[in-house]
Amino acid sequence: MLKKLIIVITLVLVASSCSQTVINRPRLVVVGNFSETGGFAPLAFSGVEFALEKLEIEDEYILDHLDITLYPSEEELEAAILESDADIYIGPSYSSDLPTVYPVYKANELFAFIPSASADTINEEDDYVFRFITSTHEQGVQFARLMEVNHYDDVAIIYEDANLAYSQVLSEGIEAEIPELVSSLNTTSAETSADTLVSYISDETDAIILVMSAKTAGITVQRLRSVDINIPIYISSWAQSNTLIEFVADYTENLYVYSNGFPSKTSNYLSLNEEYLAFYGSSMGLPAMFAYDFIVVLNDYVKAGHDIEKDEFKSYMLENPQQEGYLFDLELNEYGMGTQAMQLVEIRDGVFVNAYD
Repeated sequence: MLKKLIIVITLVLVASSCSQTVINRPRLVVVGNFSETGGFAPLAFSGVEFALEKLEIEDEYILDHLDITLYPSEEELEAAILESDADIYIGPSYSSDLPTVYPVYKANELFAFIPSASADTINEEDDYVFRFITSTHEQGVQFARLMEVNHYDDVAIIYEDANLAYSQVLSEGIEAEIPELVSSLNTTSAETSADTLVSYISDETDAIILVMSAKTAGITVQRLRSVDINIPIYISSWAQSNTLIEFVADYTENLYVYSNGFPSKTSNYLSLNEEYLAFYGSSMGLPAMFAYDFIVVLNDYVKAGHDIEKDEFKSYMLENPQQEGYLFDLELNEYGMGTQAMQLVEIRDGVFVNAYD
């Protein structure tokens, strides 16, 4: 009788233990400005979501988002970030949001990935923050080299009066690299008239650089072309989205995006973007592509038997700075920051393609 009782108690305890077993799913929280329709934060979210589904690991993670516009003070934002209790924070995607969000990551030693904010403020920090995209400073250097290689003598730079941590810093960085070639440096907005834009350009100007969001860049291109300014226009990666394609559909000749986020694995991008377009109704923008590849790298890391733990991940990434994404051949420096070369991209048949292909 005692033996039977012991067996029954044992079975009850085992059953109770099994019923209380909880699968610990890592929590991913995409951080950014979600109040902006079609903005970079929703693109980053969709990139993560799409990757989880494509890799068939959506049930292995909890995906959530945090809209930073809901928290007006730094204290409230920090409290919200900490309360979200993520294993990995993804974002922000705008450089202008980094000065607010990054100090929270740094002070609390949080594990984070930055999809597309390239501000130099985090370039050489010892932290748990990673980024695949090239820094703003390095973009400026490469943009300047592109102007020299193409033997331009007079370059006009026009940048948007928003996201200045990126637009102004990049524009001034280009000018600092090639001061003898840059004849004008001016700010603009979507409301700037064609006449004002023309005043920024001289008869000698043989190339224009636009550092703007997709909508502002698209409107600016329309206004410049409407007054027969047909010289080459180079647009920064900030505008690399389906919105730009829609605005410049009739003005793609002599129009380029100098991209720090165009996939090096072009065939993979074209097939994946087709699926993404069918699912979300727009092409993969910069944040979506880098967010997608972060999940690819993270999945490979987990499949190799590693835990999602910030110190272990940091050691792994710094010991293995070359990573194979699905879209990009990735390379990180000693601070976990991307060092990819930029690519010249143009629009053909409604999609971004390598200009040299």
